[in-house]
This record gives sequence, structure tokens and C-alpha cells, in this order.
Amino acid sequence: MGKLLFGKLVFKKSLFLLSGMSSLAVFLTACGATKIFDSSVQLLVSDNFSTLADKSFSQMSYEGIRSFFKKSKGVDLPEADSSQLQEGNGLWKRPGFTLSDRIATFNNIKNDGSDVIVATGFNQQESLQAITSDDIRFQSDKESLAKTGFIFVDGAIEKEFNKRNGVPQFKSTPTNISSVAFRSDDGSFLTGVATAVYLNLNQEYFLDKSGWSTNSSNNNELTVSGFVGIALPSTLSFLNGFRLGIAYFNEVIYKHLSDAQDSSAQVTTSKQTVLKQLQVANGEKRIKKIKWISPKQGSDGETINIQDHQSGSFSDTEPRAITIANNLIDKGVNAIIPIAGPQTNLVVTQIARRQAHTAVIGVDSAQELLDINIDAPNKDKLKMGNKKIIPFSSIKALDVAVESILSTLEKGSSQNGYQGFGYNNIGTVKNNSVGVSEAGYEFLIDPVFWKNTSSMQAMSLSASLKANAASSSDNKKKLSEVATKKNENGSTKNGSNDIIDKYAKLLTKSSSSTSMRNGSSDSNQQNFKTTDNDGDWTIVGDELGKYKSSELPIFTGSSSYPTFQTEAQNVLDGGANVASTQGFKWSFKQI
Repeated sequence: MGKLLFGKLVFKKSLFLLSGMSSLAVFLTACGATKIFDSSVQLLVSDNFSTLADKSFSQMSYEGIRSFFKKSKGVDLPEADSSQLQEGNGLWKRPGFTLSDRIATFNNIKNDGSDVIVATGFNQQESLQAITSDDIRFQSDKESLAKTGFIFVDGAIEKEFNKRNGVPQFKSTPTNISSVAFRSDDGSFLTGVATAVYLNLNQEYFLDKSGWSTNSSNNNELTVSGFVGIALPSTLSFLNGFRLGIAYFNEVIYKHLSDAQDSSAQVTTSKQTVLKQLQVANGEKRIKKIKWISPKQGSDGETINIQDHQSGSFSDTEPRAITIANNLIDKGVNAIIPIAGPQTNLVVTQIARRQAHTAVIGVDSAQELLDINIDAPNKDKLKMGNKKIIPFSSIKALDVAVESILSTLEKGSSQNGYQGFGYNNIGTVKNNSVGVSEAGYEFLIDPVFWKNTSSMQAMSLSASLKANAASSSDNKKKLSEVATKKNENGSTKNGSNDIIDKYAKLLTKSSSSTSMRNGSSDSNQQNFKTTDNDGDWTIVGDELGKYKSSELPIFTGSSSYPTFQTEAQNVLDGGANVASTQGFKWSFKQI
């Protein structure tokens, strides 16, 4: 998986090499295939083991370039898996292994005639900091690349980079770099909500004991779990946000839905809609809260350990990932989110082998569209969803971010909330750069549907009276139009009533009615709040080890992670002038 940074804690620095070597390396670095494309924009993949058509990090970034040219210029670039697209033929390159190699590759791309380099992955940072620094050893490269623009994907440029004992490795002025990092915790919050709804709408399937151990004690519960490859800020953010989305369903959505289920009074149309879906799917089964299960056998008390939720690597053959998957299947876990790169495939394989009624939630990209996704065991018993093992994913929309920044640079003004050179941008729910994949829209219910004012109650009553006067088929149709992102998307996407916009507000202290925090913020352990008093669900990065409920134990041994702000930040000192884009060609052609 692409390694999202939350600060410099996760950087692993390469050996420092003198810039003078990069000039020689410009001539010595292999150019790969013969250049057949002349493009203003080229992609630089994360490392020399990466490829373009990876159906993940590199490909999503490239799709942003394709989308930009299609929308802005009406030009179709080759698809990522096209046989035309070879490394070094004018559209993408590998960076090399060292700092010197990477800077040489920057110069090679500039010499190809490209104006903008889309540099993907956190390990591009050192070279980008170097060529925008005041370090005399890199002045020739700084001057050579001053008129070349860079988009740094999945990281953030620092004014003072790699500070040790108060002394930075580089002091940088990134006048020609626009970066983007992602609030993947906010995105996985939405995925947690969608997962809870998905499990509830398919209760009959997930409460079936197929594939479970006879020793499972979770026979009448809906359960989830997850694990990371290594407990880094980039992986903990996914896990934390997903768990908080489950908490929001349990402590807020569940309460209002179950109240409506018990009440004979008039409820809002949206409540009726969700209840109707649940009743159609499950008959008389009641809505259930979602419980978190530890991968460790016999460890499901009030606290669980983060170490038990680590496989120990990102290897696609990691044996501990297989052990974790089988332990969770033994416990009857209904949904697993593996935040461990290619280990998603290992979990899918174990579920298929054991014919378990367990879903896998994808990470980073829409993994439900990949070849690794196969039919769910006894798929016809699933009443909603794609009937695959992976129903949907928690995504970082690198394509949206890259396209938005390219558009910002071309137009000279902010597009989709993204800024140009000199800014560290943030991919958020608000700018559609993190969230749940499209396949999960039908399970992403309105987060604030229960809010009632007197006027809203009157409107609801009026709508109810009109619905009763209509035919039953018309009534069904109307009741299904406002419940989920999928149904709402067609007519109101990006509008004032858009469900995604409501989640964005919920996660940024804006007009929310519910707080996860209960009691002093200095308390080591707190309960999630279960009432809709004023507050917020803004994620600050410490929730795994602080907030709990009877269904969601505290994670011991987990460290908090630093979170990005939700708005783009200018990283230039006053008076610094950003690089001009007036000379950029913004063109593409096949030679």
C-alpha cells in the first residue's frame, strides 16, 4: 500500500550523497525505452521496484494525469496497462536508488521537455527537499530545475527537513512544489459506517456459522476486526478512523434507528428509508451494534493489544497474516480490514479456502475491482452488495488530488480546494480525496438524518401523508431516494444536502450534534458519548488508546499519531515568489 506520512517520524533516510554526482548520473542513467511521447507532465513512480500498471498507487496517480488531459485538452492518453507505455518512453520513469539517482532522473525528465513531474511516494521527499534547499552542494540542480514544477504525492514538504539535535539536514523553500498528503483516517471513518450498515443489511448471511470454529462465542453478534503490517502513523490512521466509524454507528446511528424502530410516532422520511431497507433485508431482525474482536485467541476483554493486530511486515507471503486471518475466521468475525498492502490477497484466499461468511474491506484503492476479488462463499445468500468477498474499500483518491493540482497550476487559481506551488495540500472527505469507494455508496447513510427542527418535522409529516395517499410502489420508490450516498448522488452530488458534505462537517467540528469525547480530555480512558449533545467527532489521532465502549475495547500499546490539518498550508516564508507556470505547454502528443 502507498505509505501515507503523518510527519517525519516514518522517514527512513538514504545515505547523503553529493550533488555533483547527479550531473554525471544524468548521462549514465539508463533511459529505458525509446521516447515516443512528448508530454508536459510525466509520472515518477515511488521506487525502482514499482511499475505503472499496479492497479494501486502508481496507476491511480497516472489516472489523475489522464483525467486532467482528457478534461482540460480533450486528449486521450494511453491506459496504464497499454503495451505502448514502457518505462522511459516519455510518460513515466523509475527514480533510481539513491539521492543522486533521483535528482538525475528529475533532470532527465526536464530534458525530455516535460514541465511538471508528478513524484509519488514518501521516499521522493529527500530529493525534493535537496533541490529546493540552500545547501551549496545542490545549487546547480536547484538552478537547473527551478522552472520545472513538481507535484509531491503522499507527503508534505518541510521548511526544515530531518531535524536532529536542532539542526536540519535541509532548509527548503519549495517555490516550485505542490504536495498532497491524505487524511485517510477521515476516509476510513466513512468506510467504518458503511461496513456497519452493510453487515446489518446482510444479517442472515453474516450470522450464518459457515467457516467458523465451533468454539466461536460470537454466534449472534455482528463483528469486525483488522490488522496492520507495521504500526506506523500511515497504517494506524486507517485503523483508527475505521474503528471510529464503527463507534459512530454504534453510539449515534444505532440509537436513533433503534428508537425509531421502537416508536409508533412519526419519524423522518430518512429514518423510514433506512428502517425499510433493514426490514426488507432482514424481516423482523433488529438492528445490531458492531463488536470489535481481537485476532489473538482468548483476548476479547475490555482492552486489547495493538501488537496482536500487527502481521510484522508488508510482505505478500507473510505467514503471520495468514495466522491472523484464520484466528479471526475461527472467532466468526464478519468483516476484516487488512491494512498491510498485498496481504489483502492472503486474507481473501483464506476466506475462500474455508468458505467463511466473512467480508474483507479494501484499503487505498477500490480493491473490489481487482482480480484478487472473487465471489463470496454462498454468494446468493447475500441480499445487498456486489456478492464478492471485498464489497468496497477505504480509498485515497490520488487521481482526484493529482488532477486537481494540475488544474490549479494550469488555471492559476484553486480548484477543488487544492492550492499550487508552495503549499502542502490535504486530501480530505470535503475535496473527495478520501472516503469509501463507489461500491460502498449504497451503505453510506446520511450521518445527520435524525436532526429535527419543527419545520423539518412538519415537512416529514406532510411527506408521510402524501406517501400514504400514493400507491405502495410509488411510496417505496420515494422512500428509497434519500437514504444513502448512492441514491442521493445522482441529483445532489456536491450540493448543499450532499451526504459526503455532511460527513465532512461532522469530522471538522462544524454543526455536528454528537461528541465522541466524554469527560476530561486529560483522562487516559473515556467512554464514547451516547447522547447527541453538542460536540464533535474530529479525529485527533489518540482515540485507539483513549476511547472505548462495551463493543469497542481500548487498544493498549498503541501510540497516537500526528494528524494533518484539513486545509492547505503555505510553507513559504513571506516574500518568496512561487515559480511561474506561464511557459508550461500543457500538451501531449505521440511522436
